[in-house]
Amino acid sequence: MPTRTIQSAAWICWGVIGCTCWKPRVQSTTGKGLIDDNDYSTTGASTSANSAEQEFAEFLASKMQEIKKCVRQLRQPVKLGDLLHVRGRIKSYRGRREVGAAYFHLVVDPTCSTEIRRTMEQLQLYQDFYDVPFQLPRCQEGGDSSEAGVVKSLQDAIANFLSTNSTVLNFEIKELATVDSLMAIVQKARKENDSTINAKQVFSLFTRAVGGLEELGIVYKSDKDNLYVVIDRDATLESSVLDIVRRESQKPKYSESGCHYRHILDCLRTNHRFSGVSPNVVVHILDKLESQSDVISTSENYYIAF
Repeated sequence: MPTRTIQSAAWICWGVIGCTCWKPRVQSTTGKGLIDDNDYSTTGASTSANSAEQEFAEFLASKMQEIKKCVRQLRQPVKLGDLLHVRGRIKSYRGRREVGAAYFHLVVDPTCSTEIRRTMEQLQLYQDFYDVPFQLPRCQEGGDSSEAGVVKSLQDAIANFLSTNSTVLNFEIKELATVDSLMAIVQKARKENDSTINAKQVFSLFTRAVGGLEELGIVYKSDKDNLYVVIDRDATLESSVLDIVRRESQKPKYSESGCHYRHILDCLRTNHRFSGVSPNVVVHILDKLESQSDVISTSENYYIAF
């Protein structure tokens, strides 16, 4: 069984939770993981009690050296009172809730500025978000008939159309113009402005609306011309990003600090299929993977895999 080596308290604004890091299994360098009963057999004239005792003492000494080596291989030694940055899964162990630390880093903060800044950030979060009652946004009585307003209305309508039609995995912009609910927005704007809109202008409005969805990380443009893919329905993209993070996390350069999302994007774009993926799409996928506890962010825009 693994051995618990670090147990500290992660202080948050209104509570304390235990943090645990599990020491890896000790691997024998001699190729013998367990004691063989035949090694210490008392049968035979050549084996005496003294030699067996000496051999067992040497075995214990070698195991102690392996344990000491394993402890030295921990990323950073810590002592009571040190400030740690800990990330991991929240779980229950023997009836107590704790954080299973998959990543921890010693924070050098002699003036306590980092701890104070984090405390102030949490107070501001509670004031602005956590303690504020949720309210539905008010619907506007009159729509915005300007070109920017039409694009925004189309963007929201397309996002709603994609969310309600789970069978739509990808689409072309010209296909959106065949949806009656979407074209109704364009026709309404035409009537309010008392003007005509030709096919080229309609295509331009839909292109700008889809571009807004691409910036939000909802769709991405594939390697095929004018074909857009819905991100949440592309399992290949999500698995590709996760594989890249796992592979890069094994490298010494990224094993502790993690790899930047731009580096992940560069690795992803080497696949011709994902050459049109935008940075916001990668950030959206990484946020989703972090919510699923598949990856963790070691700092802003840096990620490692469990």
